[in-house]
Amino acid sequence: MSSTDFAPTFRTKIGAFGVGFYSVFADCDEPFVVSGDKTMAFYWKGNTLSTKGSTVPQEHQTSDTTFSLDYRQANTGSASYNPSKIPNLPDLCQFLATSLTFVGLQSIELHIDNHKVISFSKKTSPATEIKVPYGLKTETEGGFMRVSQVTRQHSQIDAEWSNVIATAQNPPKRATELVQAEVRNAGTTLKSFFSKFSASVNSAPTKASKPLPAPERLTTSTDDISGDSKGVIFLQVCTVNVDTRVGRNFAAEIERATKKPPPKKTRIALLTCPYDDPTASLSTGSGNTSELASKIFSEVLPTKSGRIFIGFPTAQTTGFLAHVSAPSLIPTVERENVDLNARFISTWNIELLRVAGLACRITYASDMAELQARVGYVLRLNYMIARLQSKTLMLSPFNMSFADAVFLTLGKILWSP
Repeated sequence: MSSTDFAPTFRTKIGAFGVGFYSVFADCDEPFVVSGDKTMAFYWKGNTLSTKGSTVPQEHQTSDTTFSLDYRQANTGSASYNPSKIPNLPDLCQFLATSLTFVGLQSIELHIDNHKVISFSKKTSPATEIKVPYGLKTETEGGFMRVSQVTRQHSQIDAEWSNVIATAQNPPKRATELVQAEVRNAGTTLKSFFSKFSASVNSAPTKASKPLPAPERLTTSTDDISGDSKGVIFLQVCTVNVDTRVGRNFAAEIERATKKPPPKKTRIALLTCPYDDPTASLSTGSGNTSELASKIFSEVLPTKSGRIFIGFPTAQTTGFLAHVSAPSLIPTVERENVDLNARFISTWNIELLRVAGLACRITYASDMAELQARVGYVLRLNYMIARLQSKTLMLSPFNMSFADAVFLTLGKILWSP
């Protein structure tokens, strides 16, 4: 089935080249998909990939979509049977947390041998509309795109993990390394012991060097790795809805390159931290291994420079402390960078990046207006207090304190219509 067989509304929501699902066959020979009341099995006939669909019985139908991927190297009956080792669990958990940023997932659970290692859940507040600043041009320089609406949402990602993954941060040391460490620490003691017999009576006693410090422990002082720990992080997402308008020839060139026409409507989202205090911790945790929360959520919010997301993060950075999600950006084939070389594709991508710049300008103006409202409220409140003090104590402006005089002057400016 080709993309032209789908309704036009669905043609803009599928992948471009099938790279994502094709990568499944690198580790799985026969993926099986169940969605609603339909199933589809993928299998090989020689060098040809074939599919077979069927209907799910009424008692087994659900509204979910399930992908069953039997890994080739974990199949004992496969010639390439070679079960892989468990990856670094904190790093894997970090990747799963980042996967919840812009994609439409609400929860993720990781199980190993039927034991739940970690679970994530995301909650999102209703969207509130942001006004576009007066006088700001909402159309891009090329005239292909125009900002139609801007909304803001607050999200919360909760994580709960087994404390045992704290011991999996570093690979286990080899036996030879452990023996050598013990010999180095015990060597000074042995030398000082035998020196009593070999050294002369009048010789001064040798000063034993300090043993090497023990390696830093990964668990708590109680070494209790039973039970679970929790962590939470708060996000702010600003979404810009965009109307596109391209010519017929330009749309034909984009469809020729990507196998689907450019969308009539698209969106760009900015993910930032909602906290006003830059010194506040971005994530909080509780439990014996609560310190893992900072590692698990370290890629969710940018600390040095944000990244561009096309579904998942690419290798390109934004240059400021915000992640940018633009599903309609066209990446290179390896999906690591935004394509800025191809003739028509680069024009499309540059226009989308200009919308991202407009989104930054709009959110900045909104934050500054909110800050001005807060400061103005405080100044008005101080002005009213100063007026009450002057009336109650019969103070004239000349015998007021300097601070009261400043608040009185600024308050008059802000309070006056």
